[in-house]
Amino acid sequence: MRGRVGVLDNSFAPIATEDDEVRPSPNYRTGTTDAHRTPPMSETEQPADGKYVIGIWRVVYISLAGTFFVIGMIGIVLPGLPTTPFLLLTSYLLARSWPRMNQMLLANWLTGPILRQWQQHHAVEPRTKFQAAFLVCVAMALLICFSSLGPALLTTVLVLASIGLLVIYRLPTITRDSP
Repeated sequence: MRGRVGVLDNSFAPIATEDDEVRPSPNYRTGTTDAHRTPPMSETEQPADGKYVIGIWRVVYISLAGTFFVIGMIGIVLPGLPTTPFLLLTSYLLARSWPRMNQMLLANWLTGPILRQWQQHHAVEPRTKFQAAFLVCVAMALLICFSSLGPALLTTVLVLASIGLLVIYRLPTITRDSP
């Protein structure tokens, strides 16, 4: 297996090269093996830098993507847990390990708009920021009113929520000038 080591973002992960595209594949009708060229991916399926991982690193990337996806989905229900960063990590890992699954993630009605918006603008809509901040505030108000947490734990949760609000505030916002 030929490959090269990625720089920075996926160091030590073998990266598929153009030479790796020709692979033997079994012919299920005859039981023989024919060398063929794998069909090229469309431009939207390929990672932006054109690199994707192979071998054991592909399994690692897919496993991490699954883990981050589950955490992101939990974040939809729990206001204190951010959703967008985990979905961005999921998309990044899938784009390099399983591009077709990344396309499914981008096409999904729930996760797609957030990811496409970030890919196009590297920013979020003001409405999205407002909704996220509003949900955090509502969750914290409910926690204060109806929970029986001790003062130390309640303070910790409020500090973490405040950090979350700061992160939401600092996210770049799409302006009217954005294409």
